[in-house]
Amino acid sequence: MGAGKTSAALSVCRRAVKTLVAINGGTSPELMAPCLDAYAAGGGTFGFGSPNLPEMFLAAQVAQGTITSHQIAQASASLAENARDPKIGEALKKRDELQREVDRIYRALDTIGVGASGRAGEQVAQLQQQADQTQAALAQAEAEVRTLSPNYGQLVQDVVPASAVFAALHPDEAFVALFLSKDSGWAFALRNGSISIAKIEGGIGKIGPLVKAVRAGLE
Repeated sequence: MGAGKTSAALSVCRRAVKTLVAINGGTSPELMAPCLDAYAAGGGTFGFGSPNLPEMFLAAQVAQGTITSHQIAQASASLAENARDPKIGEALKKRDELQREVDRIYRALDTIGVGASGRAGEQVAQLQQQADQTQAALAQAEAEVRTLSPNYGQLVQDVVPASAVFAALHPDEAFVALFLSKDSGWAFALRNGSISIAKIEGGIGKIGPLVKAVRAGLE
């Protein structure tokens, strides 16, 4: 991926991840995988010290193992809070409408392509401006939901920044996490304030049988 395309992809990915984190939303590993590749490529070097790695670690958590289960948890929490206070239901409705608008904008951006030029490039710039404005409104709507229902965020999955993981680790202790999509993946190792990454070729299709073999050998 060229430097220009990587930069453009990172811009879109950062905005999408920021929105999903703000609303406790999630997406599928398959949709997030290209963004993780862009974070890694944009870092300049693999391994320790890349400025994009904390963002990449956060983005990996946004990808749910099953988007359906996340949506069910979110819907269940919304129903429960709406029953408790109709004002929360209205706030959630407003937030969901803004989320659908953000989704529409990003689908349009994806259709045009972030590296477009000429008239298409102007459309991309206009759509990105709309995305920024709608995301700001969405963040405000989410803040209103959290004000009306402080417990709502506990009912759906939150992401944990790398800084929080480092704060919980003892010196020389390490935290290892895996991100796997159908055909690719990444391994993260957090230790002594630094993040190291490694590409996993093959994803679940390759790792799944290996895990089964290891389990079979232990039984």
